[in-house]
Amino acid sequence: MQRQEVLLAVFGFASLKSQSRSFRFKLEALGRQACNLAFPEARQVTDQIDSCSLLPTVALNLLIAGASCLHNIRQILLPVNPLPLLEPMYCQSNEPDRAINTADKTVELHDLGQRYPVPHRDALAASARQWSLDEAMVYSIIRQESRFMPEARSRVGATGLMQLMPATAKWVARQIPVQNYRPEMLVQPEVNIHMGTYYFHRVLAELGHPLLATAAYNAGPGRARRWRDERALEGAIYAETIPFNETRDYVKKVFANAWFYRHRLTGKTASLRAMLGSVPGRAGDASASVASILP
Repeated sequence: MQRQEVLLAVFGFASLKSQSRSFRFKLEALGRQACNLAFPEARQVTDQIDSCSLLPTVALNLLIAGASCLHNIRQILLPVNPLPLLEPMYCQSNEPDRAINTADKTVELHDLGQRYPVPHRDALAASARQWSLDEAMVYSIIRQESRFMPEARSRVGATGLMQLMPATAKWVARQIPVQNYRPEMLVQPEVNIHMGTYYFHRVLAELGHPLLATAAYNAGPGRARRWRDERALEGAIYAETIPFNETRDYVKKVFANAWFYRHRLTGKTASLRAMLGSVPGRAGDASASVASILP
């Protein structure tokens, strides 16, 4: 471990001026103890930064950069893993994407409530009801698409929580319709969720199976159809035979997310095999020859 990593970590610990006092004192004490034991000169650093403050996001970014390094030598310096303490801080700061990223790094202690957050619950639940969708599936898609970052934008132009492409969003806006639609509206969570759930609803209605619809959401309805076998396949087999690495990984992660979200939202443990179901084959499917109207 490099010295600058330790100092970076303690700088993050001691800079959490705007956060909860109880959390700040816990983290600051751990950081000081670790760094002072490792490097005596760290005391000078912590003394110097006592009088300064940083924006919470900056401080948290500094903290996460060094926390894993400190925990790697916890037998010597830091017996308590600081990462689980960070997860609720990110949620309190309304940064679920950082809560997820932090939770994914934990090894021994897991808080699934932080790993699978449920922001925008009212808007999402309303849209899911309106379009007859499983709320857990919608949450799982958003978690995979954008990590709940409203202004997320991909290299190809997909925007917002549900990562709608410009042409798709324009088509959806005409279908619902969305009055006075403008592309910049996609960064508004309620608008993006409403439009994204409508599109998933249409894909699901056309393809008839949530596994096919999920693959289609990533790679397009035409590909999801073509990837079917002539005969019916168990859902897990269909997922494993998707030829695109990105889509295959996407589908598996979305359904894993959905399993956890269903448990969190309903308190019930679902069967993943039942959720994946059986994907109908191409043989005898009259709709396979019908051109899709979906973008």
